[in-house]
Amino acid sequence: MQFSSLLDRLKDRLRKNISEDRATFLTCIAIALIFWWLVKMSNYYLTEKPVLFSFSLPEGKAFSVYPPEEHTVEIRGTGWGLMFEFFSNPKIRLHYNLADENPQMLNQMRLSNDISNQFASKEINISRYGYDGFSVALEDRIEKEVPIRLLERLSYADEYHLRDSITMNPGKVTVSGPESLVRQIEFWTTDSLILENLNNSVAVDCSLREPSKEIELNFAETRVEIPVEQYTERSFLIPVKVRNAPDSLKIFPEKIKLTCVIGLSQYNEISSKDFSLQVDLKEAEKNGSKNTVPVVLTHYPPYVTNVVYAPRAAEFFIIKKDSLAVEVDKPSIPQ
Repeated sequence: MQFSSLLDRLKDRLRKNISEDRATFLTCIAIALIFWWLVKMSNYYLTEKPVLFSFSLPEGKAFSVYPPEEHTVEIRGTGWGLMFEFFSNPKIRLHYNLADENPQMLNQMRLSNDISNQFASKEINISRYGYDGFSVALEDRIEKEVPIRLLERLSYADEYHLRDSITMNPGKVTVSGPESLVRQIEFWTTDSLILENLNNSVAVDCSLREPSKEIELNFAETRVEIPVEQYTERSFLIPVKVRNAPDSLKIFPEKIKLTCVIGLSQYNEISSKDFSLQVDLKEAEKNGSKNTVPVVLTHYPPYVTNVVYAPRAAEFFIIKKDSLAVEVDKPSIPQ
């Protein structure tokens, strides 16, 4: 028992000595790190800092070319100075009121002085600016209303197509900016609208193309309505009209079958009277001795598509009064 008790006391003392040695060792490391950090923070370093620009313009003026909104400069300073600069002033902001002054050039010297005045510590200076400066030329600001042009790629399901024209609301946009740029703008396009396998009418909001920084739009999107419906075929027998023909002239055929594609909503509203096929006997002179003349479709409703008719030519015959038989002859075309 005494041996066991002695052994336990030895273990406790050894454990205590190890703990004290470890604490001493860690303390030494911490002190060394502090001194190392203090030395490092006293050294000079290079880093980058963002600079933000903003401007106030005179009434009725605009930038000819929009100046940069942000730039990055390389600065040099002690670790202490850079740390203080980072926490107190993470970004430098420079504002220029061009209503009070209209400099043609913000050169490197002026920008460097303006940036240096914003540093939180005098120990910091600009090591490298990056470029020589930029111009701030102004000109008159104007507005102009222009039509919107839709950029679209649409496909339709089988037996479906447009019922009517695609509409946009609004269909015009007001652009404003420097006169030299705005006067060149005749229309404004949308972003690409891609819709596939359409089988019913749709209405979607479509964004306008994003303008450059010099140009402003009075709104950013338009409502596009695409009327879609199912279609079918319908056929008619259309009488052929004759122009520049004598009374004794006959043509064959007198009626021609015409087929067109039409939407279901217009199916019962269309008739053969909505189409016009005609031949012009003045064309007969071009055919010489031939007694055929082309048949021309001169009128059809705007809402039909794929209009097909046959035959595409008609024969003409002159009936002579002194003969009981019908003879083919070249017509005498009245002048």
